[in-house]
Amino acid sequence: MSALPTAGGNNGQASAINNRGQVVGFAETANADPTCPPIPADVPVLWEKGQAHVLPLVSGDVDGFANGINDRGEAVGYSGNCFFATHAVLWRNNTVIVLQDQGGTKSNFAFAINNRGQAVGKVRTADGTTFEASLWQPDGKLTPLGILPGDVAAFATGVNDRGQVVGNTVDSDNNWSHGFIWQNNVMTDLNTLIPSDTGLSIISASNVNERGQISGMATVVSGPHTGEIHAYLLTPAEGRIDSSMADFLRTHPHANLHLNACNHFSQRVVRGGFDQ
Repeated sequence: MSALPTAGGNNGQASAINNRGQVVGFAETANADPTCPPIPADVPVLWEKGQAHVLPLVSGDVDGFANGINDRGEAVGYSGNCFFATHAVLWRNNTVIVLQDQGGTKSNFAFAINNRGQAVGKVRTADGTTFEASLWQPDGKLTPLGILPGDVAAFATGVNDRGQVVGNTVDSDNNWSHGFIWQNNVMTDLNTLIPSDTGLSIISASNVNERGQISGMATVVSGPHTGEIHAYLLTPAEGRIDSSMADFLRTHPHANLHLNACNHFSQRVVRGGFDQ
């Protein structure tokens, strides 16, 4: 085990690693963030062979965070300030590329990138009222993925090399609401794809691998552990579902979990302004 160096400050966080051993995340600098002193500025970092390489920010920005990296060394994240993420960005060949948005200049964020150069995350809507899950092609062009009916916001956190995207939606009380998969240009609630006797309501989908397996978070909705939060692994299978978990949830209440209740998520976005 080896500690990765910071960028002159005291703290840092690694968020992703590729098959070449390149690691990305953020590290503190020795200087205060001018937008909210005396907090140190966080800068996006790529660690390679034990060395910290600070990734460039968009001109005028002072903070950033690298969230994902593919096997080609392309990284994604955000560039902004300590209050919110202004731009979703791609780093390629040590150059920062601003990913297309919808005109909203707040809380644009890229979380993951596949080996085809497709990135996923969230963008502020043009009217500024919410954010929606997003897919960017290698040239930075945006495809808004939308929000599941009944929810108020969405963000995408995983994409495989087949272009399958997974993510999460948020309800009007800022709770985790549904995990989704987006494929063939359609966003689908994962609860419609699992049987009602599963006993778990999928409230988030974090990652998807090349086999189409999905991992994430679910609430227990029946039995002695009702209300608990469990991790899950969802594996595609052929078969027919007579009654789905989505059908069950229409007539049975289920526990809510606030978006900021999970430490791993709030730590990733606290400097990025994950708000509505």
